[in-house]
Amino acid sequence: MSGLEIPSFIIGLGGLVAVFEKGFEVWRTIREASDFGDDVADWMCKLEMEFFRFQTWWTALEHLALRPGHPPSVRRVPSQTSALQVTLDKQFGQPITDAAVNILKLLEKIEEVLRRNGILTIFQAQPPEPRQTLDLSEETSKSRTRLKKFADDLLKHTPWITRIKHNASPWKDNDKSTLDSSLESMIYWNNALYSILPQNLRDSILELGIAGYALDTSDNIGDISRLSSNRNTVLSQSAKFIRLRQRFKDGAATDADLDDILQRMERKMSHFEGIDATKVVGGCQYSIAHYSPDDEGQPRRVMIEWIPFPQGDYDVYKLARTRMSQISYSLQQIGELSHLQVLPSLGFIEYGSAKVFGLVSALPASLTSSTTIVTLYDILPGSQRPGANERSSSSRRSVSYPLPSLNQRFELASTLVMGFYTFLLTRWHHERFSSLHIAFLLNEAARAANPSSTDVRPLDLGAPIIGGFAISRPDSPTELSISAPVEDFEAVYLHPDVRQRLKSRSTASNPNAESQTRYQRVHDIYALGLLLVEIGFWRPLARVAESGSGGKVKASNLSAKEFKDAIVKKCRSDLAFWMGETYKDVTLSCLLAGEEGGVQAADGSGGLNNFYWDVGISLMNSENHGGQA
Repeated sequence: MSGLEIPSFIIGLGGLVAVFEKGFEVWRTIREASDFGDDVADWMCKLEMEFFRFQTWWTALEHLALRPGHPPSVRRVPSQTSALQVTLDKQFGQPITDAAVNILKLLEKIEEVLRRNGILTIFQAQPPEPRQTLDLSEETSKSRTRLKKFADDLLKHTPWITRIKHNASPWKDNDKSTLDSSLESMIYWNNALYSILPQNLRDSILELGIAGYALDTSDNIGDISRLSSNRNTVLSQSAKFIRLRQRFKDGAATDADLDDILQRMERKMSHFEGIDATKVVGGCQYSIAHYSPDDEGQPRRVMIEWIPFPQGDYDVYKLARTRMSQISYSLQQIGELSHLQVLPSLGFIEYGSAKVFGLVSALPASLTSSTTIVTLYDILPGSQRPGANERSSSSRRSVSYPLPSLNQRFELASTLVMGFYTFLLTRWHHERFSSLHIAFLLNEAARAANPSSTDVRPLDLGAPIIGGFAISRPDSPTELSISAPVEDFEAVYLHPDVRQRLKSRSTASNPNAESQTRYQRVHDIYALGLLLVEIGFWRPLARVAESGSGGKVKASNLSAKEFKDAIVKKCRSDLAFWMGETYKDVTLSCLLAGEEGGVQAADGSGGLNNFYWDVGISLMNSENHGGQA
C-alpha cells in the first residue's frame, strides 16, 4: 500500500478515534499542571511539543483520508470484512492503532507521576466511550468539526513559564527518570506514526504543522526560543523571529545594541559596482552587482531588489528607512528557514538620485557571470510590462520558455504556499505577494553562444526566490502600511479593498491618512490565490480575467470587484480541467478568504492553523495524487 492508502485503511479500524479522544482528555488534565519546579520546566515544554506532534499527526490523517466532498478518498478505505483487511489483520495486526495506544498509555503514566508530585489539581481524565466500529460517512461529516474543536482547545494553552514555582522542592530522581523515559518512548512512537505519511507531508508537518499551536502566545514563544535541544529548527527560528518582531512592534524604542545593528544594515553605494543607473532610474525591478565591503571579506555578487520611495512626507520616508533596516535584519536572522525561499540578506541601500531603496541579497557563489534574473510574471506566455522605457516590438527579442509539466506546476505552487505560510508565522504582512515578486536565476550562457531572434530558454522552476518584502510590515493594528507607487498592471494583484484604499488615498487631501479598511491577513491570502490562478492556467492574471468576463472587456477597464468576480468565475468553470478539483478548491478558498466558502484565516494563530491545513496540506496532498484528487 502507498503512504496515502495506509492512513485511509487505518482510519477504517474501529477504536482509533476513541484512542485519540482519550489521549486528548488526558492531555487536558496534564496541561493544567502548575507550581512545578525549575528542574522539570524544560521537560514540560518538551512534552508539549510531543503532544503537538501527536495532535498534528492525527489532523494530517483525517485530512488525508477523510476529505469531505471527495468520494474517491472514502472508497480507498476497505470494509471491515474485506479480504484485504482480514489478511492485513492476520499478518500485521493493527500497528498504527498499537502505536497510538502506546502514546495514550504513556500520557496516563505521566499523568500519574505528576499527580503523585502534587502539581495536578483536577480530577483524573475520564475514559472514552467504547467504540468498536466506525461509521466512515459519519466521521467524514464530523471530521472538520472535531478537528476545529481540538485546535481551538490547544490554542487556549497557558504557557508553562507562567506556572513555574521557583522555590519548589526538587523532584525525586526516580520520578524524573520515569518522566525522561516516558518522553523518549513517546518520541519513538510518534516517529512510528509519522513514518506512514508521505515524506513531503511528513517533513512539512514536523517543521511547520505544530507552529500554529506552539507559537500562539508571547510567553510560549519565549519558552520555545529558549528551549534547549529543540529538534524543530523551523519552530525555534520562527519563535526567535517573532520575538525580534516584538521588539520592533508599535514603534517601541529598542535597546541600544539593536539600534546599532539596524543602523549598520545600510550599505554604502560606493561599495557596489555594476549597477546600471539608467535602468534603475527607468524603473527596473532587479539588478545584479558586485559588492565590496570594507571589512567583510572578499567581493561577492549580489542581487538588489529595488523599491521606489514611498508616497508621503518626510516622516513616511523615515518610517520606510526603519522598515528597510528591520526587514533586512530580520531576513538575515531567519536564513535557516529554507521554506521561506529567500536569498541570504546583506542589508539595504538608498539610491537617492533614483529615489529608490534596494534590498541586497547574496547570490550563490556557484553562479556564472552570465546569470540574469527573471520573474514568474515574465515567463508566463503573453506577459508584457508596460512602461515608457519599453523597447518597441520590432526591436525587442522574442523570448519563450518551455511549458511546465503538471507536476512542475504543482511543485511550484506547493513550494510558494509553504514559503508564504512560513512568512505568516513571523506575524508580518507581505503586502506584495505576486508573480511580479517571484524570481528565478537564469543562465544566459547558452543563449549568448547561439543568439537568434527567438530564444527558447530552459528554466528551473524548482528554486523560486520570494521577494517583495520591501513594504512588508508587522501585523500589529497600530503599524502603518507604506504605500509605494503602484502601476495599473500591478494593482490587479491586490485585494479589491486594498485597491480601493489606494485609490482613496491618491485623491485624499492627506495622502498619509489611513483608511478604515486596514491591510489584513486575508488580503495577503487573496493575493496568494491570484498567484495560484496564474500557475494553474499558466497565463497572466489579466488574460484570465478577460476570459472570465466573456472576452469583451479589457482587464484594465474592469473595476476591482468585477476583476475579482471574473477570476472567481473562470476558476469555478475551468481550473479543475487544468489542475484537478482539489487545486481548484484550494485556489477558490484563497480568493474567498474570510468570506463564505473561503478559508477562515483571520489574524491570530487560529487563522494560521486553518490556512496551513485547509490550503497548504490540501495542496500538497493533491500534488501527491498528481492533481487527480
